[in-house]
Parts: sequence; C-alpha cells; structure tokens
Amino acid sequence: MNTQKKPYSKPVITRQRTGFVSKFGKAGTLTVLENIDGVPVQKLVEEFGSPLFVLSEKTIRQTQRKALRIFKDKLFCHWN
Repeated sequence: MNTQKKPYSKPVITRQRTGFVSKFGKAGTLTVLENIDGVPVQKLVEEFGSPLFVLSEKTIRQTQRKALRIFKDKLFCHWN
C-alpha cells in the first residue's frame, strides 16, 4: 500500500466570461440585481445565507398567465 501524500497543486480559479457566443449561438449575459420584488438581495443573503436560489412569485404568475393565454388561443381549450 502506497502511503505517500500526493504533491500539493494550487487550485485554479477560472473567471466566468460573459458576452462570448456559446455552442448554442447565444452570448451569455450577467445581470446583477440589487433587489428582487422590492426586497434587497443583501437582506435575503443576511437572512438565508449564500448561495441562495430565489424564485419570484410575481414573475411565475405573470409567465403562467401569459402561457395560459397563448395556449387557450392556439388550442381552443377551456380551463378554469
């Protein structure tokens, strides 16, 4: 059994670059938000820690309404 330690290798941190075209033909974008639905991001991080994944109820509801409106028009379905 080999009990020798492996030599230390310094970690490499690669900066994420935005703006370059991806394999899907779109450039990446980075948007920094100061607040989400009126709540400061700093307050959320202080309360819940980081990293933090936040969903906006307002955005989810708007997207759902838009999708429902589009599908109702296209499929002639009647949902309640």
